[in-house]
Amino acid sequence: MPSVRGRAQLTVASCLVGAGTASGGLAGLAGAVVLAPLRPVPSPLAVVLVAVVIGASLDRLHLLVGRPHPLTSGHQVPREWGRLFGPHTVALLYGARLGVGPLTILSTWTWWSVTLASALVGPITAVTVGAVFGFVRLLVTVAVSAVVSVGRAGRRRDHAAWFRWVRARQRSNWRVLNGIGVAMAVAVFAAGCGAGPGADDRGLDVTTASSSTIPSTTPPTSHSTSPSTSPQPRATTPATPAQTGNESIIPVRLEDVVRTATTEATERPRARTWSSEPEALAAALTASIDGYEPIGEPGADRHLDLQAAAELQPDPTEEVALLETRGFEGGWTRAFRNEHNDVAVVSVYQFDDPAEAEFYLEDGLITIGGYGGKFFDIADLPGVRGFVQYFSETDEGGTEDLVSLGAAFQTGPRWYLVYFVGSTETVTPEVLVPTVAAQRQAAGDY
Repeated sequence: MPSVRGRAQLTVASCLVGAGTASGGLAGLAGAVVLAPLRPVPSPLAVVLVAVVIGASLDRLHLLVGRPHPLTSGHQVPREWGRLFGPHTVALLYGARLGVGPLTILSTWTWWSVTLASALVGPITAVTVGAVFGFVRLLVTVAVSAVVSVGRAGRRRDHAAWFRWVRARQRSNWRVLNGIGVAMAVAVFAAGCGAGPGADDRGLDVTTASSSTIPSTTPPTSHSTSPSTSPQPRATTPATPAQTGNESIIPVRLEDVVRTATTEATERPRARTWSSEPEALAAALTASIDGYEPIGEPGADRHLDLQAAAELQPDPTEEVALLETRGFEGGWTRAFRNEHNDVAVVSVYQFDDPAEAEFYLEDGLITIGGYGGKFFDIADLPGVRGFVQYFSETDEGGTEDLVSLGAAFQTGPRWYLVYFVGSTETVTPEVLVPTVAAQRQAAGDY
């Protein structure tokens, strides 16, 4: 640390620690960006545990035989900086370099294992881990500097003798510190990766506004609001399976939904030839819903080309790019209405590859989750992902509480969507589940 006295010591130390914390966080963010193509990982906790064990094993081997050395520059901060710049500038430069482990002398593989593991878990975790490393490292640097400079009686210590004493205990102390560090890393990651859903995130309340992968239709009805065009939902009390009266509804987290969907995509064979002709897509959709009648107005039962599918979304330009990326070949949408003026919509999109259809499904799930959505599975319907949204609609007759309840799934290169919009009293899981089951059967085998 730059040699200063008085109040300047506090500001210089603050600059040193602050710069180290910031650069450590940036290093974690850089790692998360580089490893972004590898996320989401199937099991974050398992990845963390494996990485930490590997780092600890390499450290243990290094202590026993002196190899392998941790990947590092092998140089400390340049002394020339202390002669060229003022104390505060030097503190910022020193801190920035020390906050990134390998840019100076790094005596442990644990930095690499924990940093890579956190980057695979996610950017927030990676930034937090990097910032904590920088903060702790520079805080220890400041504390050691203070201890070395002043003894118990206020006299300066014999630096050479003090460091000989430290080196004599280096191996035993390092084993203890390494073990503590590994234990703390495992505990922190276990808490972050293994936390299950609590009371607030097990409900069916979900915001689906602005989802770029849930098409909408606008049949002439006061209940024409759809998941992609509806307003932000009002605050609601999350529903549990017992409250819905349907035990087939199983609340799940976004991580479980996406992870399961991705796993299933790799296991599904291409069982048959899929035609993207309009007639084939129309035939793939259920033609009737119990208690509902097809809407006869234009646009309620129609073929969707690329532009028509994109125009169902709030941002058609963005949707065109997404559909083109996924290899969109065509779609069909069909709407129904019941005597209560509730609306039901079924849609199918076909892509040029089953994996692209699965990715499109996953795109929608991630978007919904980004708006704080909760999800549910339906028992006996594997691969079906349910969602629900409560909102209010105001017109000349007053304000009415409505619900949008739906589900999406993928079969081969086709992506399906089923959703209902209407009164909270008539749009229930008892209406959704049999309709989704019928559509799932009509969609055919995997």
